[in-house]
Amino acid sequence: MRSRRPISTAARFAAASNTGSMSPTNLLEDDALPEYDRPPVVEVALATQFLPIPTLTAAHVGVFWGKLRSRFPSVEQQPAVAPTIESERGSPSPSVIFQFSTASTLPRTLFLSSDRAQMLQLQSDTLIHNWRKQTSDPAEYPRYPSIRKAFEEDLLAFAEFLRSDLSAELALQQVEITYINHIAREDVWQTHAEPEKVVKILATDPVPPELAAAEDTQVHARRLLRSSNGTFLGRLHIDLQPAFRLPGMEPIFVLTLTARGAPLSADAGGVLGFLDLGRQAIVRGFTALTTDAMHTAWGRRR
Repeated sequence: MRSRRPISTAARFAAASNTGSMSPTNLLEDDALPEYDRPPVVEVALATQFLPIPTLTAAHVGVFWGKLRSRFPSVEQQPAVAPTIESERGSPSPSVIFQFSTASTLPRTLFLSSDRAQMLQLQSDTLIHNWRKQTSDPAEYPRYPSIRKAFEEDLLAFAEFLRSDLSAELALQQVEITYINHIAREDVWQTHAEPEKVVKILATDPVPPELAAAEDTQVHARRLLRSSNGTFLGRLHIDLQPAFRLPGMEPIFVLTLTARGAPLSADAGGVLGFLDLGRQAIVRGFTALTTDAMHTAWGRRR
């Protein structure tokens, strides 16, 4: 019996993208999600991790850049970052995220658009598409469907490049979506000692006089992501950090929400499906966490 050649990741990706049936419901529908006129988001990152590709060299990365150079005319290099894998097993401590080092010495290459708002990051086991806010104009945020489409195009292009130039396939392992928000005072809060005016998860009981006045507060929380039948899908990570925005050293809170887990299915369509699910968890979680006063300042529509 003649064996069948496996369908390439690029082909599976294109098929999943064209059917529009990657998940049980259309997770791109925004009608049920909270929406804001002036969301504080300053960066969105969509990523997928895969088994390291040992045959991928710096020369191959250069060839791949040539195919994308019209969109990303600039390139930079940074050290590779260790991939992270969410596991249901483990204690309540953060050790449930296992980190692995790769044998590859290939650096992380950053492909940058001319305005530096769009960035594609590539290393031997990870591909990331970032949108980064460049101006103070709230209308600049392109919204999730646009960023998702750019990520889809990048992943399809990379999968096809691997197939045609290296005879390699992507073995997808993890998916990650991150929203980074810079929360300014907006006449709602004044100092970093007032995080309860920004997020609801902090206690607001009177402080005993024996306890010194708070200077600032940091928050890290994790929430399990499960399917309707209780199957473990991944985690939502929530981080709140005090910071100062340059050049005027204006106090802000940086609220980062990351949803990470395995693809919903063992193909590239499952990557997009988890991104859509993670985006829903982030948008709903952001609204549930933040206060009504901040919602008003951001112009909440629904």
